[in-house]
Amino acid sequence: MKTKHILALACGALVALRSAHAQNLILNGGFEIRRPARPTSGGLYDWTHTGNVSVHRSYELNGEAATLVTPDSTVTGNHHFAVMSGANGSGDSTLTQNPVLPADFHQPVTLSFEYDLLAENTAANQRREEQGSTLSLSIGGDTVFTQTYDGPPLDAEGEAGQTGWQQVSLQLTTAEFDDIEANGLQFDFSVDQSNSRGFDFAAAIDNVSLTGTAPDGSTTLLLLGGTVPALAWCKRKLT
Repeated sequence: MKTKHILALACGALVALRSAHAQNLILNGGFEIRRPARPTSGGLYDWTHTGNVSVHRSYELNGEAATLVTPDSTVTGNHHFAVMSGANGSGDSTLTQNPVLPADFHQPVTLSFEYDLLAENTAANQRREEQGSTLSLSIGGDTVFTQTYDGPPLDAEGEAGQTGWQQVSLQLTTAEFDDIEANGLQFDFSVDQSNSRGFDFAAAIDNVSLTGTAPDGSTTLLLLGGTVPALAWCKRKLT
């Protein structure tokens, strides 16, 4: 009986054990997927947006060489990035995805992306300027990241600068993950320029991912030569 009991536990464990894999919920996070109508350029496929949002291989805010942005050279094979509030660098914008959260998606969940903030002082004198343009990201309705332009100080009209590519990587807290389960993903970048005056501003975004773990459906029964042989082996040993 003792031997059979041990075998029963072992067979139950074989059926229950499942391997897991990393699962990225964000689609087209490198902005490389092209729309059929524009096969030669990257695009916003799988993303929705408001305001001025576009995809580029290189970008200059108002033609200023000081704000020339190219893809991060450390990322192999990625040639495009999104620019929020581009063109003349004015106005608010959003860049959003809301994919379905799989039932078996669970922690740890890691958020990662890269950003480059650009600014140009357009005020005729210092009394007319107020720099406060901000890039933020909310998930499940909660703000998980916010950054106001902190590149070179722009002390004269026409001066321009940028932060350069910055890497963000953080693990969601239990409360943030609970909000996703309750409210949906609602993955939402936004540019807010309500506190800015006398500056043009834009935000470049690239290599976006939200990765958690999920069972891949396979079991350790495969180690015994497949599901059916393994179950037959267990049945013989227990009878």
